[in-house]
Amino acid sequence: MSLRALAKAMGRSHVAVQKWARSPGWPFGQTGPWDVRAVLAWAQVSLHPDRSAGGTDAGAGRGGRVGDLPPLLQAELQLKIYRARFLDLQTQELKGRLHDAEECRRRRLGLIQGAKARLLDLARSAATDLVGQDRETIERVLDERIRRILEEWARGDGQTIETSDAVTATETEGAAAAGDGAGAGS
Repeated sequence: MSLRALAKAMGRSHVAVQKWARSPGWPFGQTGPWDVRAVLAWAQVSLHPDRSAGGTDAGAGRGGRVGDLPPLLQAELQLKIYRARFLDLQTQELKGRLHDAEECRRRRLGLIQGAKARLLDLARSAATDLVGQDRETIERVLDERIRRILEEWARGDGQTIETSDAVTATETEGAAAAGDGAGAGS
């Protein structure tokens, strides 16, 4: 059977069938005879519908769906999409836009545990500085220290705000001055 006879039996142009026979995906050899049923089955799985017969080329875009494609083309398209997504992920990773989720979780838990420990230790660490202070001073000092701890946690970089002795001394001196002023007036 010639290519023209095969094309006529399939309802396709001889030019189209000639292109198929030259393509690397053509499994039937370059010269006939060809089994028309086998070629039709191959075309059903491997090719787009015939546009010249009023069919639509689903791969041409414009309303075509992946589900409208023959199974082999669906698989090829899904593979191309997978490869494109994989390349995009590799690019994002190289640009430093991706991170290890487990590492992120460990870091987040570490920050939470650090803030918790500092908040739980706040009463003990502030007790000696606040002995004998009035209520307003105690509230102000505790408020400042709690805010400092929460700011460190919100920043999330693991760095603590410098809580030097000078800051503690300033808080204590302010508290003492407020206490002395109250004592002088009585």
